[in-house]
Amino acid sequence: MKFLFFINLFFACSFLQAQHDHSSEESEHKKVDPPHGGVVVEAGKYHIELKLDPLASEEKLLVWILDSRYKVRHPKNSTLLVKFKYKNGEVIETNMTSSSDRFHCNVPDVSLPFNAFLILTVNNKTYEASCYFKGLGK
Repeated sequence: MKFLFFINLFFACSFLQAQHDHSSEESEHKKVDPPHGGVVVEAGKYHIELKLDPLASEEKLLVWILDSRYKVRHPKNSTLLVKFKYKNGEVIETNMTSSSDRFHCNVPDVSLPFNAFLILTVNNKTYEASCYFKGLGK
């Protein structure tokens, strides 16, 4: 009888140990949404959030530089060059305008699909990324 008691106690303890709390582990791996609802691409140690607003008269492309936790970190002494490459081979380069927390520029033609190649320069170090946009199409 004692033997059965110890066997039951062993299995009960094993079961309780297997039921420990994983909530802190899950929160570390929780997916974080981009803060401005855009698309995030990686560029070295930075994350770059791009948001295209085709209906805006100016500032159609907005870009934020983010840290690994998706907090805006607009680096000092930084520039951002974007190259718009269209399917027909046309490439248009634009230096993005820097504001207090983001970069912005107008997009030459939002109706056509294009790749945006980004070249971020921070303190003479270069970081590159790219993003594809479908365009508005017809």
